[in-house]
Amino acid sequence: MPTDIVLLDIPTNKGIPTAPTLNYKKLNYRTQWVSTIDIEKTCKPLGMRPTGVKPDGSPHYTLPAIIDRTDPSRPVFLSDSMPIVEYLETTYPAPPGYELLPASTKPLQVVLMQFVMPKLLGAVPYLILNGMYAAKSPAEQIDFRTRTEARFKKPFESIEKQGAEREAVFKAVEQDLTMLGFALDQNKEGGFFVGRQVSFADFAIAGWLIMVKVASPEEFGLVSLDWKVVDGKDRTVKIDGTSLDVASVIAVCRHDYTPSIDDSDFRKARVGAAVDVVQDLALGKQSQYGVTTGHGGTLASMETRSKRTALLQKLLLATCQCGILPSFEGEFTANDHALMMPQEWIRGTMFVRLNSIIRAQSGTRWIVIEGLYKLLCHGVAPCAPLRQSISASGDLGPLSYISSVLTGNPDIRAWYGSGQERKIYDAKTLLEKLNIQPVEYIAKEGLGLVNGTGASTAVAALAIHDCHSLAIASQVLSAFGVEAIKGSREPFEPYLHDISRPHPGQIEVAANIRYILQTSKLAKVQHEEADPEGKLRQDRYCIRGAPQWIGPQLETLLAAEKGISVELNSTTDNPIVDIEGHFLHHGANFMAMSITSAMEHSRLALAHLAKLTYSQFTELLNNHMNRGLPPNLSINEPSLDYSLKVADVAAASYLSEIAYLANPVSTHVVSAEMHNQAINSLALISARYTFEAIKITRMIMATHLYGLCQAVDLRAMEAIFREGLFSMLKTETLSHFGGFLVIDENFLRALTDQVVVLLNETTDQDSAPRFEKITSALTSTLIGLFGAQKPPLEISLAQIEAWRSSLSVKALNIYLAARDNYRPGPESLAANLLGRTNILYKFMRGELGVLIHWGDPTRDTTEIGTEIGKIFRAFESPRINEVLLEVLVGQVTK
Repeated sequence: MPTDIVLLDIPTNKGIPTAPTLNYKKLNYRTQWVSTIDIEKTCKPLGMRPTGVKPDGSPHYTLPAIIDRTDPSRPVFLSDSMPIVEYLETTYPAPPGYELLPASTKPLQVVLMQFVMPKLLGAVPYLILNGMYAAKSPAEQIDFRTRTEARFKKPFESIEKQGAEREAVFKAVEQDLTMLGFALDQNKEGGFFVGRQVSFADFAIAGWLIMVKVASPEEFGLVSLDWKVVDGKDRTVKIDGTSLDVASVIAVCRHDYTPSIDDSDFRKARVGAAVDVVQDLALGKQSQYGVTTGHGGTLASMETRSKRTALLQKLLLATCQCGILPSFEGEFTANDHALMMPQEWIRGTMFVRLNSIIRAQSGTRWIVIEGLYKLLCHGVAPCAPLRQSISASGDLGPLSYISSVLTGNPDIRAWYGSGQERKIYDAKTLLEKLNIQPVEYIAKEGLGLVNGTGASTAVAALAIHDCHSLAIASQVLSAFGVEAIKGSREPFEPYLHDISRPHPGQIEVAANIRYILQTSKLAKVQHEEADPEGKLRQDRYCIRGAPQWIGPQLETLLAAEKGISVELNSTTDNPIVDIEGHFLHHGANFMAMSITSAMEHSRLALAHLAKLTYSQFTELLNNHMNRGLPPNLSINEPSLDYSLKVADVAAASYLSEIAYLANPVSTHVVSAEMHNQAINSLALISARYTFEAIKITRMIMATHLYGLCQAVDLRAMEAIFREGLFSMLKTETLSHFGGFLVIDENFLRALTDQVVVLLNETTDQDSAPRFEKITSALTSTLIGLFGAQKPPLEISLAQIEAWRSSLSVKALNIYLAARDNYRPGPESLAANLLGRTNILYKFMRGELGVLIHWGDPTRDTTEIGTEIGKIFRAFESPRINEVLLEVLVGQVTK
């Protein structure tokens, strides 16, 4: 059922045990990570009940917590794991036999939660307190230290046990876990806490294990049990007709994961029963479409009949194989590859189609299902045309080429092999090599295989995964952008989103950006009127409005994935076998419009994300908008170094193309196949163009990310320069006027504040004339300060000019030294200035080796495009997702 639930938790908990509970019950929810220092600030305004009392008597709030707004008139706010699971069990009951807290085992689980778990949790600080401390941000560490010392009433460093005391605590924990493991081993009904069925207790113990693993991987290796449930989902990818999701498709297509298949006697019997229904009806007087009639258009469906059912299926495949492929002679060229569907798309198509026909509603024999499964497990990828399908009577083209591999058709080709040995074989040779017997399709089997949405659904599943990755990237880059322009954290505070405008996506984006920025030294907590760089009361729209802009795109993408997930576990051919009714239902489940809709909306979401990225990038390059960074982010003299100016042009090109691709494909439907297919979904075409939009969105984000890294390195140079400049300004002012002038902190602050203003106003000028101009303008400030002295002082112009001249020369030297001696990299000042985005910066400058652009031919060894290309290729690999997720939630476990 549709639900609107928010899970509040701290990142180190990984959402466990509440997230697995929600996953297990298949409830829609989103997670809002909350820093430990923000727990009370987040929970209290929501009216959440405290779970205890602090040592000083004030209310104590803890996480996890949930907010359930499924019924907007009666929102529920609840904290603590046990009350949450009890509420979910009551409000969203599971079918009998699948409850997490069944009445028969609830007392036993309560004993575990009230007696065993407190013992395990109580031992944690004595074993891994320092690991828990290290896993937190600097701001959280201060709070954690204070709370822990108040709780234990002793210095923090003396709490975690050492030596013999540590061994004693560890042994006690080991004994408890050994007893628990022994009890599980004696459970003859299954390996879970209460038998064959997962229970809340399993999630709770898994949560404890993961907490230990996050804080102390070494200790985890000693105490972990072979627990079957970690995140509330079976980690096995299984072809069973009901349990596929986008993650399963990614695992099989991109990570060479071999799925299992439901080959139970029950499943085989159902498949056989469906085949029997088809065969029986094929002998009857009533015609059955595609079984005893021709295929497609009006004449075929109304007038032609045939009892030669096997031959009909063979000829159906032949008529569908009309797409354009390479000649398969000689060496393959780029143009040859461009004519074929990528191999990961084809493998996804096989995987998804198998999951559909195993539902026993297509009339396909087990020998066919088994044959396709063997091809998938052997890594076979049939060669199918990129273009041909209109996804109306299913994806006829690619599915017909896949299906014909099993027949051993020598004119059908497929990829097979590993690494350098992977090459193209004809189907006859391939089957002989794999020792698979060719299949001759019987009544309806050919139609059951080709008349489905497997190709468009598989490609859409791969695409939506990449769209999600870009949506995560957009949030991380937005936070990075706040830091680069020295923006404010104020627009991301919970009150604006959780309380004032609680759109789910907006809340999530604000929480993510807030978390990323919490330890940043560049992002300001809020606007400060006295800040010389605080000319703007608030940041501009592309920074301040990120939650409101990105949030709806998250909701759009989640809705798209929901539609794709339904299609992954659907029967999508025609007619459909009804075993119990002994009937073939004629309809149009092959119409993949749900996939088209998902892809059209996803491309539009990408266009919105790209527009935000472009706006942030152009603001970053504009010295009138970026709070003191040079124009085009040039490091060398602006009259010579135009740095990222043309990268701005390239980004505009990318955005324009993405905007074009955001237009719907479905408005270009034409009537096809003798006007039988007057409407057709064009789902595969739409999915293909979504991949094109993904590629170009990666280009614009890669360009922006390059600029962000350049910008924060400039901020680091700026910090080094200003520290030296302000020290020199104080020394020079005291040296020239200290003998007869009262120079206090207020006097010096007035000078330095004006220097900051002048620095920010002159970033478009070359260094030497810039400092001449700054120091000349600064003399007015100095004279004004002289006039404010009691009594006013009269200083000669010669003295002031001597001060100005010395200041100008020394400022220039300090600036050039800061610039020329700076070394970007994972250990640079830039990394230390950033919040959690330092993980991404270090990845760029370290692992990827992305070089800064000096604007000096003697220092630049590569072109800007070469470096942006490194980032683009990282976006194409899974590694970037690991880094982005680490920024958002902490170290990603594999």
